[in-house]
Amino acid sequence: MIDEYIAVQDWTALDVDVQVTIAEPGRSPFSAKVESKTADSSVIWIVDNEGYRRAFDHREGVEAVAASSQ
Repeated sequence: MIDEYIAVQDWTALDVDVQVTIAEPGRSPFSAKVESKTADSSVIWIVDNEGYRRAFDHREGVEAVAASSQ
């Protein structure tokens, strides 16, 4: 059995309403806007360019990178 470790993401620097690129393991990256996040930044809610809303936990291995830092 192979153990796979996923780095916990730190989303404290992401602001609400900022445009980000979302990269999920095994999927193509896509653009979205941060709609909201929890006070401790462990969960973010995003809205993609097609209007779909999704939530991500910082332990899922999903990378959210602000467009301004790319």
